[in-house]
Amino acid sequence: MTERFIKWEIIKVVMAETVTITKKEYQKLKKKEEIDTELLKDIASGIKDVLKGRIKEV
Repeated sequence: MTERFIKWEIIKVVMAETVTITKKEYQKLKKKEEIDTELLKDIASGIKDVLKGRIKEV
């Protein structure tokens, strides 16, 4: 880590803000996060398959 990066991380922590949302909004955001994480795992798995030659061109 460079000194510049460390300073940026400290600034980010100091500038944290609090936001109030409804429980419904929170649950909706949580669900989207779960879907995004699942999609990223699937994409990463697909890329690994391609790199290892397990995907055949049709």
